[in-house]
Amino acid sequence: MICTLLLLFWWFLDNFFTSVPLMETLFSKNIYAIGTIRTGRKFLPELMKKNKKYQKNESLMLACRDTVAVQWRDTKVVTLLSTAYIMNEMTEVSRTQKDGCKKKVTCPKAIADYARSMGGVDRFNHLISSYSSSRRSKKWWHRLFYFLLDSILVNSYILYVHNHNIARNSHLEVRLRIARGLIGGFFNKTRKLQSSWVSMKKVTGIPQEIRTSNVGTHMPGKGETYRRCKHCSTKANQKRTKVICSACNVPLCAAPCFLSFHKNN
Repeated sequence: MICTLLLLFWWFLDNFFTSVPLMETLFSKNIYAIGTIRTGRKFLPELMKKNKKYQKNESLMLACRDTVAVQWRDTKVVTLLSTAYIMNEMTEVSRTQKDGCKKKVTCPKAIADYARSMGGVDRFNHLISSYSSSRRSKKWWHRLFYFLLDSILVNSYILYVHNHNIARNSHLEVRLRIARGLIGGFFNKTRKLQSSWVSMKKVTGIPQEIRTSNVGTHMPGKGETYRRCKHCSTKANQKRTKVICSACNVPLCAAPCFLSFHKNN
């Protein structure tokens, strides 16, 4: 009964754990397994250890008893071991091209299923390697510090995506917002922090979280004719403007009257 239940489950392994003896041991216990493997591991076919120049979407499959070794090149070469598939079992997957369109390409079924079912370790490694803050250092604790820092940033992004049905910011944009929140306003005696920021798509001059925060209903608009400023114009010194407050519907000079008029003083 236990063996029958185990046949219903597959194990998806990270490349840290995957090896040929492990796959054979699991299969002997009626447990199917799929996992990426490092090309330097023992018992891996020598043909797969060589730095072969694959063409885009080209694959290589080799079998030894019940274990199948698969190599496939997408953006880079992926090597995988599996006891759940047979030789030359292929499927189609969708890939985004440089022009943004989707295209169906042929891929080994083992790699397609692994990419769809891989666990949190591989996803974490993918996110942490995308924008790593790690730097070369002779001090071992520097690497540990950078890893912990990246782990905190990745986990905060995962929580952000989990708590928002629609993620308004990408991984990079979330990292930039955190960085601006940590260093915003800081300056030292020799060099002040620049106030302008570069957006991901175009230069806006102001970060999104600052530009869209505390936006009220009193916004400047354009009137049809010049009218006397409600704040600073007098009979002796008349000042006229086309700028009007959209909420108060009164003419106000753009500066400094618009701000002064709406202050509670």
